[in-house]
Amino acid sequence: MKLGLRHTLPLLALLAFVVVAGISYLVTNKPSQVDLSKVEFFSGVTGKLEKPECFTKPKCLVMISAPWCPYCAESRPATTQLLREYGRGAEKGFLLVSQADELEKIAAEAKSYGEGAYYEPGEKFATSVGATSLPTWVLFDRTGKILSRSTGAYTSAPSLISEMGL
Repeated sequence: MKLGLRHTLPLLALLAFVVVAGISYLVTNKPSQVDLSKVEFFSGVTGKLEKPECFTKPKCLVMISAPWCPYCAESRPATTQLLREYGRGAEKGFLLVSQADELEKIAAEAKSYGEGAYYEPGEKFATSVGATSLPTWVLFDRTGKILSRSTGAYTSAPSLISEMGL
């Protein structure tokens, strides 16, 4: 059975509507608040489950990454600088959360970064903040309100700090 042009155009229009509606939903229905009091990660240093100190600071920038993500690897210079500048004792904080199903890989990646790097098996945290791609950068205040969000690789810490408002 052949469909004529007058039958296929409405189907194409319906398909386009569904795609646009789906993308619109994903873009506009991201959470604006996360209950940070319930968030725990495994420390890259100790391997123990803990609540990151970063969440108690006035602002905390979180990078959600994965060991297999090439854009996350591209961001390593900026990530390393942020961990150094916004580690323990700093007024504002930075936190790297590596997520994947392979526990050994993400534990090794977090350990390679050192202090301020955490890991979580699966994607529970990423889902809770509405991350749909990696790396995802999310800036929180201490109440868990999401102040800004971005995705993609950053090779420069100053440009990331400026864009995110840290």
